[in-house]
Amino acid sequence: MSGRLLSAVLILLGVSGCATLSKEECLVANWREIGFTDASQGYTQARVAEHRAACAEAKVTVNLEEYNKGFEQGLKNYCTVNTGFDLGSKGAAYPDQCNEKTYPRVRVGYKEGQAVYNVQRERNEVERQLQDKREQSKALTEQITQNRSRADNKALSSSERSKAEKTVSALQRTAADLFRETGELEQKARSLDTKINQMRASFQQR
Repeated sequence: MSGRLLSAVLILLGVSGCATLSKEECLVANWREIGFTDASQGYTQARVAEHRAACAEAKVTVNLEEYNKGFEQGLKNYCTVNTGFDLGSKGAAYPDQCNEKTYPRVRVGYKEGQAVYNVQRERNEVERQLQDKREQSKALTEQITQNRSRADNKALSSSERSKAEKTVSALQRTAADLFRETGELEQKARSLDTKINQMRASFQQR
């Protein structure tokens, strides 16, 4: 395939991938149903501008009144306490399409989800620290092995072997400290995992 032809294909794929509706879909569009689906899936009403652009080639005009009616109905499916919790726990933005006066439970769920997200971030940081400790431990083990080999190597001078033995002792002390610190982090990780599970379970039981 030539470079020019490949570029043309990629452009066509990009355009088709961006269009919210095909020409055929525009011609038979049920705008109330489309509005309902958009809202239920978490889109804002700005989505209608994409439909307008998609249907311009087919010379189809969006029935905004019908779309908005469907959208308002779809919000009842989307703007729930569970949606708020799900978004909050992922660190996602608050869904502004869910008016707080109309759907106050979304904010309730969102705040609880944010609490989970904050604990999860702490848990992720502990995991990062644990990974660092494991890498340090691996490097220390290799150094201990190398120096132990030197300490046992009778081809080396007594001073070189003695120096290697002292290095082994120092490295083993460092390894012992590292082992203790790793154990503390692992305990903290388990504690945070338990807390996250309890928070999620508490929310689900309501």
